[in-house]
Amino acid sequence: MKNKRITAVRLTALALCLLLSPSFALALGLGTLQVDSRIGEPLNLYIELLSADSKDLASLSAGLASLEEFSRSGVPYPEQAGKIRFQVEDNRGIRLTSEKPVDVAYLHILVAATWAGGKVVREYTALLDPPLYKGRASVAK
Repeated sequence: MKNKRITAVRLTALALCLLLSPSFALALGLGTLQVDSRIGEPLNLYIELLSADSKDLASLSAGLASLEEFSRSGVPYPEQAGKIRFQVEDNRGIRLTSEKPVDVAYLHILVAATWAGGKVVREYTALLDPPLYKGRASVAK
């Protein structure tokens, strides 16, 4: 009975060591979203890649998540979905762009990144600032 308990403790300890080892902790991930566009401008967003090695990057592709993943997460599929282009850029991030201006204050999307070693889906909300006011400043008298 004592040997079975010791074996179970050793197996649990081994499992924890494997889960916490660097090989498992360094899986590719999607980081923060940087918004470089305003309402009425073509979309220009950037998502940093985390822990990506050259093997992962060689097979990496990114895009919107599937309709099923949107449905499962409860996030409505964006009207602008057909306008968004995804490009893995400079081995450090993913650039999301559009040719035509986006006329919404925010864009709520699920981004899916797939590579030979797996897949990750992450939810983002891009808040787009209004365009800068270009009129004459009023002067109070």
